[in-house]
Amino acid sequence: MVSYQWTIKTTGDGLPTGGEDGTVYLSLHGLDHQLPEVLIGEPDGEHEGSFAKSGVASGIIEVKDDLGDLQTGRLRTTAPWH
Repeated sequence: MVSYQWTIKTTGDGLPTGGEDGTVYLSLHGLDHQLPEVLIGEPDGEHEGSFAKSGVASGIIEVKDDLGDLQTGRLRTTAPWH
């Protein structure tokens, strides 16, 4: 097993976005393998409120195979972020 640590900090710079309830997903793409989209946050889950304005959430994802050097990642949410 290989572990990848992630941290996401949301903005609080006066933008009229954030603070909405939603589910957050992350996918990673490395040179050797890909991590399909995985759930990293829910409105009432472990990171409740962490994805609101000026919030910080972090966690660890364990995968079976080493992804290799990470090339890209994708963060997706069901919340209406703009």
